[in-house]
Amino acid sequence: MKKRNFAFVLYPETIVSDWKDKIISLGAPCVCILHDKDLSENGELKKPHYHFLISFKNARSEEAIRKFVVTLGGNAYCEQVYSKKAYARYLLHLDNPEKVQYSEDEVVAFNGAVFSEFLFSESEIKDKGLFEIFHFCRSNKIFYFSDLVDYCVDVKPEWLSCLKGLNGQLVYNYIKSCDYRDKYEVRR
Repeated sequence: MKKRNFAFVLYPETIVSDWKDKIISLGAPCVCILHDKDLSENGELKKPHYHFLISFKNARSEEAIRKFVVTLGGNAYCEQVYSKKAYARYLLHLDNPEKVQYSEDEVVAFNGAVFSEFLFSESEIKDKGLFEIFHFCRSNKIFYFSDLVDYCVDVKPEWLSCLKGLNGQLVYNYIKSCDYRDKYEVRR
């Protein structure tokens, strides 16, 4: 059975020198992180290792991925990833406070991968963007939707996707209500 998302582990001492080129040649979004601070149960430093998470547009066979892992210097082990979000959280140990916490800055992305898109669902990313937009509008007394759009175009283009469709209408109504409230409170 073919799948789209896979994970595998490689060790620095066996990884081939051109591994980055090989990852890039696949063309699929991929993220990896070096776990070099993990501790064993008795408190000793574990052997450093890279965790990889790769997401193909079209499904691939596990056998094909195993063969690819071998070309990178791995032992042919790979696993299907059912939830990219859960595995991305594992890369940082976000749900394991007893383990060393890794930073998002330590993640290396290939082929256009954006780690936050692995870590958060599309709706969570939009919600985060909307919260940032509302905070920005409130803090900067933005009373015109066009001023917000101009700011997005010039400074925060990643917010533009949050302004499409119903979310854009929500932001527009928020700005209008802030403007109305500001005018009403001034006349009191």
